[in-house]
Amino acid sequence: MLFDEYLAVIARADSPVKSGRELIDRLRKDPQSASIGVSTSIGGANHTTLMVALRAGGVDLKRVKTVVFQGGAASTTALLGGHVDTINTAPGNMVQHFRAGTLRPLAVSAPQRLGGVFATVPTWKEQGVNAVSSSWRGLMGPRGMTPEQVAYWDRVFAAMVKTDDWKKDLVENFWDEGYADAKSARKRLDEEYAEYKAILTELGAAKQ
Repeated sequence: MLFDEYLAVIARADSPVKSGRELIDRLRKDPQSASIGVSTSIGGANHTTLMVALRAGGVDLKRVKTVVFQGGAASTTALLGGHVDTINTAPGNMVQHFRAGTLRPLAVSAPQRLGGVFATVPTWKEQGVNAVSSSWRGLMGPRGMTPEQVAYWDRVFAAMVKTDDWKKDLVENFWDEGYADAKSARKRLDEEYAEYKAILTELGAAKQ
């Protein structure tokens, strides 16, 4: 695993919902009271990071009005046009809208606040919702790689994530350094599998 991209729930600047906590409270009372756009599929990272937060907040996931879009641009356009109430997306996609004052982040799924223009945006945890979840990026090799081959790539990527160019990319894209070697990555995959299986089973979307 190379890095984590934490996602943010975004609303229009004129939305009556002012925080992630307000959104959770509203959806707990009536899961159909707000529509949330995600991309690009049910079970994808944009969807699962949202469900982790809503589930931790006691929302009935099966009744949430989730709208799936083909990509981040489509979901953002729908939000700007008032066709959905909020979207869950990568903060890096929202910088220009945040600075222009047209959109407002309600919460980020990170363990601590992001930097830059998002330093004022509270995490879910700060708002009383015990949820941390990310859309991580990594690389996988073919089945049957030898221990020597795995060790080689562990060394290559461990060195790469220490370079200045890599660290610059992390800052510019609001990514969090989340490097894990093959062994640690497998442990995390196993943990996430259990969490996401529980969520997708609750939604009736898990494959048996």
